[in-house]
Amino acid sequence: MNDAHSAQRGLSPWTGPRPPGLAVYGREASKSDDHGVVICVHGSLDRGGSFARVARRVDGPAVIAYDRRGYQGSRSLDASSEISTHVGDLLDVVAEISDGSHVTVLGHSFGGVVSLAAALSAPGSIDALVLYEPPMPWLATTPHPHRGVPLPDDPGAEVERFFRHMVSDSAWERLSDADRADRIADGPALVADMQVVRFGTPFSIEQLESLKVPLTIAVGTSTTMSHHVETAERVLAAVPDGRLSTIEGAGHGAHLTAPDRLADIVMAARHTADAP
Repeated sequence: MNDAHSAQRGLSPWTGPRPPGLAVYGREASKSDDHGVVICVHGSLDRGGSFARVARRVDGPAVIAYDRRGYQGSRSLDASSEISTHVGDLLDVVAEISDGSHVTVLGHSFGGVVSLAAALSAPGSIDALVLYEPPMPWLATTPHPHRGVPLPDDPGAEVERFFRHMVSDSAWERLSDADRADRIADGPALVADMQVVRFGTPFSIEQLESLKVPLTIAVGTSTTMSHHVETAERVLAAVPDGRLSTIEGAGHGAHLTAPDRLADIVMAARHTADAP
């Protein structure tokens, strides 16, 4: 998604402080007395602009989203299969933009893995977490069919397979040649994300027991990814302050199809973190 498209849909290129190399988009606070910020972290084969619908529905704080390294406007930064690199990018965004204000992080899919790892890595940097269907197969009690399976050598082929599986065959076939090429350019970042999930261990159950912030994990009732529900329940049983929320009728792309409900969950998480 280019800058003009992001602005058209409610997230404009961010002109304030931001980490070098990362494309950052934002919407200023809608209430002058609200000094908080919601930072959105996108999933695999996505981009920051996809949170525009949620941003328009969050009432009060500023909303920030960024293209993770290797994706779209942040392709000048090399893709990385090290979770610590992605955590560092998110914490840099928090440090540059929050200015000590209340920080809620919304992480979608793989962005949820990054967000939770960041909160564990830097206690005190994040005040509330909302994760939507984060993939955590290393925490599953039953083996996931893709865990440990090598990825193909051709990132472009993996982009097509992933897009067809996560969106639809017809959606891929409707893409213009230019749009397909744009997606394929994100192939190295997609493969790097999948390396983390298939072979890495971003955090353990034991580490989760020390999480210092309230955690909400949301899932859709129409999701086809039952393993996300299983691992979410295991995570929430381990953390000191966790809750499960469901979005009726939503699939994996709830930030696009159910932005009202997801924005409500974000606002509820902020209020939970503020409560004495």
